[in-house]
Amino acid sequence: KVFMWESQEGCVLQVCAATTAATMSAVAFGALVDPLSTAAGTAESDGRVYMMTGTGATSNMSATWTSNGASDGGWFSHTTSNNTCHSGGFNNGATTVTGIGRYYGPLGTVVPANWVNRGSEIPRIPIQIGVLAGTYWGQLREMLYTSDSSTGLTWRYLGVEQGYIAAYHPTTTGDSLFMKV
Repeated sequence: KVFMWESQEGCVLQVCAATTAATMSAVAFGALVDPLSTAAGTAESDGRVYMMTGTGATSNMSATWTSNGASDGGWFSHTTSNNTCHSGGFNNGATTVTGIGRYYGPLGTVVPANWVNRGSEIPRIPIQIGVLAGTYWGQLREMLYTSDSSTGLTWRYLGVEQGYIAAYHPTTTGDSLFMKV
């Protein structure tokens, strides 16, 4: 199974095994990062930071990818080890790439266990990006953490399409990336 989502800003592609439906590979690329700054040197001239990420050849995405590092099924994380998740941000005005990734922690400790906010809505949490233990680069544009979803879903609220889900698996719920329409 292959899933693909595209927008004006970027593209997300996910390939799942035909027999188990587990994610074998997931990539994202484009103008994915908002630097949350207008200061000189924080983005390209269009105000965006371009990045790319891939899950790696042998580190299939985990159902709890938001709390995992690059070598154990994490996504949007970075390590220099072979066959693991790699993420990089293009240095503005240059042809070089810096290894960047999401600042992560178990989502169960970030939001209530029942995954609803005070308005009974499922929370959507901004994903912060930077060099781990280093420079902050910004947050993902129009992409948010959520949970208890499966790949390929269209998220609607009161009948209005809100976005799409890329997650660990198309039939099993887990940590998810919500992509706004």
